[in-house]
Amino acid sequence: MERLLDYRDCMKGEETENKKVGCTVNLMNFYKSEINKEEMYIRYIHKLCDLHLQAESYTEAAFTLLLYWETLQWEDRSLREFLHYPAQSEWQRKENLSRKIIHYFNKGKCWEYGIPLCRELAAQYEKLYDYQSLSWILKMEASYYDHIMDQQRLEPEFFRVGFYGKKFPFFLRTKDLWWAGPITSERLGLFPTGCWENSHRPSQCNISTTRMTPSCMHSPVPADIRGHPSA
Repeated sequence: MERLLDYRDCMKGEETENKKVGCTVNLMNFYKSEINKEEMYIRYIHKLCDLHLQAESYTEAAFTLLLYWETLQWEDRSLREFLHYPAQSEWQRKENLSRKIIHYFNKGKCWEYGIPLCRELAAQYEKLYDYQSLSWILKMEASYYDHIMDQQRLEPEFFRVGFYGKKFPFFLRTKDLWWAGPITSERLGLFPTGCWENSHRPSQCNISTTRMTPSCMHSPVPADIRGHPSA
């Protein structure tokens, strides 16, 4: 109930986009992991995707839709009308989702993650002898390789942000979250105000921030808090 109240307050109030995203993620995971309501889980996947699209965070939107894509199979089972999807086969819905996710990865310039989906679609089109669609997706995959080689991309910094204190909302309390810092002039000292507006920060609460560059993202927990080297 507290999660639902947090979500309602976030959506009705003039909260930051990051707070709305965090609250939506918390409720989405609750429906998946704690009460196993798949339909509600999928609804909140799409609510989260819409928030990312409003913020023009296309890569995040793509990864969010992948959560729904992973629940579907390449089968002819009929699916009822749901959200903005028409009544269609499971194969058709997964194909349409694949194309949309590939499009978002392209807009987010995250072509490395779009390539595996291109290959999966290509394999499906080849099985069906749909050579027109196969030609289209192979050209798309080839263009992604060209973009990777030719286009310059700035690497963002990543921040591990911990929220400690009982006055934080339930969905943030005692949690450590990751943010991809902007690729502009924002720096570590200014970052907490970007993810949590000062006007929304409770008194007597602590925010702990750790910066991490992409080169060490293979370890999501900094070495100084993982324990002894033998751990």
